[in-house]
Amino acid sequence: MVVIRWQGQRELKVVRAEQDAKALVQMIHKQELAGVNVIDAIRQARARRLEPVASAPAHPLLRDALPLWIAAQQTAGEIRAAKASYYRRRCAAWLYPHAVADGRRLGDVTVDQVTREMLGGVIRTIREAGRSLAIVESVRSPVKGLYAYLIETKALAGPNPAADLRFFIGRNAHKRAPTAAF
Repeated sequence: MVVIRWQGQRELKVVRAEQDAKALVQMIHKQELAGVNVIDAIRQARARRLEPVASAPAHPLLRDALPLWIAAQQTAGEIRAAKASYYRRRCAAWLYPHAVADGRRLGDVTVDQVTREMLGGVIRTIREAGRSLAIVESVRSPVKGLYAYLIETKALAGPNPAADLRFFIGRNAHKRAPTAAF
């Protein structure tokens, strides 16, 4: 135990070894010679150590994470620039502004809170608007890829909410309309 005294004030510091105590005493002497109030410095350091650290949000918003992932895929050569642009436009038009049950927009939900039902609601909205399966896939595909990436890099524990959305897409969505024979 090292006792530090200065102008009638006293602080105690516990160290584990005699060598650590000697090194601490030398450091204290150097700080005193430099004009540092060692007692105040120790008290401030203890107060900072005990203060709760404001942590950043653990996961980004969907509207922030998805464009970054799309850009990374384009840079890596996994998708072409035209496809990346198409994904960004479709997600901006259909995915981010979709209202979820609690009143928020889907783009304002963090990636760890997105559920299969939320994505299903987006798909139902697209299908009810009479849009094609290509638009559904241009929204579902980048979301599915983002979640696969987050799960594989251990940034998020599964399951992938965009993995199986067949129920929302519908059974006959993949069948082509019959062509008229002349």
